[in-house]
Parts: sequence; structure tokens; C-alpha cells
Amino acid sequence: MATASLGVLLGKVPWSHCHGPFCMAGGATDGAAAAALAEVTTEPAWTLSLGHFWSLIELAVFQVLGTLAMISIAGLSYSVKQSSLGPWARKALMLALSTVSLMAPLTVIKQVGTASGVARFQLSIFGVLAFFRLLELLFGTGPKGFDTSAKNFVIYFSSLAEVCFDDKARLLLRPAGVLRQIVSNLLRNAMLLLACLSLGRATDWMPLLGSGIDAAKLPLFGFPYSLPSSWLQAGLVYLILNMSFTSQRLLVALLGFNTAELMRNPLLCSTSIRDFWGRRWNLLIHNLMKRTFFKPLAAGSRLSRHAGALLAFVASGLFHEYMWLAVNLGSAGNSYLPGGPLLFFFAQFVLGSGEAMLAGSALGQVASDLPAPVKTIFTTLAILPCGPAFLSGLLNMFLESTAVMPTVGLAPHFRANMAILVRGQVLGTWFPQVFLLGIASVAGLLVVKKAVFAGSTRSKLHENSIAGTERLMGS
Repeated sequence: MATASLGVLLGKVPWSHCHGPFCMAGGATDGAAAAALAEVTTEPAWTLSLGHFWSLIELAVFQVLGTLAMISIAGLSYSVKQSSLGPWARKALMLALSTVSLMAPLTVIKQVGTASGVARFQLSIFGVLAFFRLLELLFGTGPKGFDTSAKNFVIYFSSLAEVCFDDKARLLLRPAGVLRQIVSNLLRNAMLLLACLSLGRATDWMPLLGSGIDAAKLPLFGFPYSLPSSWLQAGLVYLILNMSFTSQRLLVALLGFNTAELMRNPLLCSTSIRDFWGRRWNLLIHNLMKRTFFKPLAAGSRLSRHAGALLAFVASGLFHEYMWLAVNLGSAGNSYLPGGPLLFFFAQFVLGSGEAMLAGSALGQVASDLPAPVKTIFTTLAILPCGPAFLSGLLNMFLESTAVMPTVGLAPHFRANMAILVRGQVLGTWFPQVFLLGIASVAGLLVVKKAVFAGSTRSKLHENSIAGTERLMGS
């Protein structure tokens, strides 16, 4: 075998799309890496890509223009509400603005064009947020104080962060030390995003499945082989959203106001399905759905409360259908299958309802007594099997993100070894058995622990009963 320098190596390996001016190496396919192994024995273990410069500039420009557009829509819609027009005329104008807010990102993507799916994803967020906040203004379902003044509404409406109000409907001022905390969170999120992108680049976002495989088209969504890829892809969505939210929190904090934390480590700390969706994942959308659909029906019967919850999940599915359509609009390879996000959120509603129904049962009590890490594992195993239905529409964005954003890449021989280890016949053959054995072992340990705990409780109750009888007899 011959040796080669990095320059010779890059000339021999057919790297996948990496079009940035500062890009030193893109993600190689497993076949290319294996072929390179036949000719190269020494090369750097890793390479650094700084991403695509103009795509990153495009992201920043769309962020600024999107915020300016939100400010303009907020000012215009608030003026319409405060105008002397009749109630039906005001409602008609605000509904028209809501429609324009949804159509504007699609028009920009179609007519102007964007370099990456990440930019289209960012634009679609502005469209969804403007639409639902206009509905809040129209029906008065926003948080207390959001429309008491033009200043309050413009700040509330135009920020991707959730600004906070006090009991007197005033904007809460920034607490001491929160600015440092937000900057620290932003830096930590940036490092985690780099790690996630690098891992996605090394595995083509499909560990255990292989490049180009869409788990949504496999039987049972590729379960259990698709679990690692679903978790990795969900991690990227989480980090992109959290980066955007935290950046907006920083901007609002610099203006002197306080905002709520919108992502609370859902993938590593959620202890139930309701905890995941209600207290940890994307609380910006959760609060919008809760105020717009659930609360208006929550004061009614039990059936109306369930209807409100179902309506909130259906609305979540529908606006994600819109976002996935925007992300794939004009894309060379469209991976969006209509109905996937809606199916996913309906499944989450069913799972959350089932969890609520079992909360007071013996099984629910056993689950509530589990250690937090175990509950997180079972929560993940409940949510992620349907993940491919939700994530399939973003596959092209995932692949593009490793070329658009900075990443650390492995050299071809490391990638080939990883392919042999992760996707090899041995691990591929034994993964389901190991997976099921692990679940069975955890379940067995929990049963034993529960039995021991129940036995010790009965023994303690018996001792307490005897002691109580002796005290009673002694008295």
C-alpha cells in the first residue's frame, strides 16, 4: 500500500457535497472511505470544516429580515385592532395578515431561493409564529399584558423568545446575572451543536441503518435499528431550535427584559411523555397551543378538555406539515411525505392520554416510583419509535447542515472502521437481541426491586401495627 498526503487523499476520495469556501473536507460515503483504505495508510485523523460562508451569512440575513418583518406585522396588526373600524372589518384584516404571514416565507423560498434547508426551516418558523400570535391578538388568548400597549405587543410578537409579564401586566425586567447565564447557555449549545453535526457527518445521520435509507419507509419505521438515528436527528432539531431561542433571549435581555427558558433538556431529563411535551420540549409552541386551543375548552366538561388537547396536537401536526413543506420546497431531493408529522402528533396524543389514564393505576404507581434515569429511558422508547414519521421530511436538511455549518470530520480510514463497527454484520445481527435483553433486564430488576420494597413495606407496617397495639395496651 502506498502512502499519501492530505492533498493527494482529498483528490482520491469522492467527498459528498461540501461547497463552502473554507471547507477542508466533507462527509465521505462508506464506499469511498473503504476504497481510500486500499491506497492510503497515513493521513490526519480528523479534518475541520468551517461550513459554507455564504450560507451562514444567508442565515444571519434571514434572521434579521425575519425579525424586522415581525416588527412590521406587529405594528400594523396592533394598529388595526386599535382602529375605529368595525369588529368584522378588524377581524377580516387580521385574518388576511395571518394568511400573508404563512404565505410570505413560501413566496420568498420560491421566488428568491435559499441555499440551504436550514434557512428554509428558519423562515418557516417566522411564518408559524406570526400566524399563531395574530390569532392570539384576534381572540385575546395571549398572556396577560401582551396587548396592553403597542410596546408590549411589538416586543412580545416579534421575538422568538417568550417574554415574561408580571401580575400588573408589565414586562418583567431582566434579573441580575441572567445575561451571563444566557451567554453561557449559548456557548454550551454551540459546542453541543458542533458535536452533533460532526457525529451526523460521520454517520450520514443514519447510524445502524446506512446512508440513504429512509426509516419512515421501513416496516415498523425500522424499529429498533432506527432508534439511534431518530435520537441523533431529534438532537439536531433540538439544538438548532435552542440556538435560535437562546439568541433571541440574549437580544431581549440586552433590551433589559426577561424571557422564559423554552428548552429544558427534553432528551435527557424527561420523566414522562407529558413531561416531555408539557414542561421541556419547545415551550414556545406548547404555550401557544395551550392558550389558543386547550384553555378555551378546559373550563368545560371532561370531553371538551380532551377535545382541546386533541385539537392542540392536531394543530401542532398541521403547522409542522407546513414547515416540512417549506423546508423541501425547491429542494433537489424532496424527502417530505405528507401526513407524517400529523401521524406522529396524533400518536403522541394517544400515548399521552394513555399515560394520563394509567397515572392512578397500580402500573402508574410502579412507573412513578422508578428512578429518573429509567423513566427517561422509557419515555424515549415511547416517543422515538414513531420518530421517523416526523423526522423523515427533514432528511435533506440534516445532510445539508453538515456542509452549511462547521463540523469536525473523521479521516476516511476512521470512517471505514466506524462503518464496519456500527453497520457491520455482527452488531447489525445482534442489536435487536441486545436491545430486548437490556429492556428485559431493566424490567426484571424493577420487578425485583418492587417486590422487595413491597415486602419491606409490609414488614414495617406489621411492626408499626404491633408497636401501636403495645402502646395502646400500655396506656
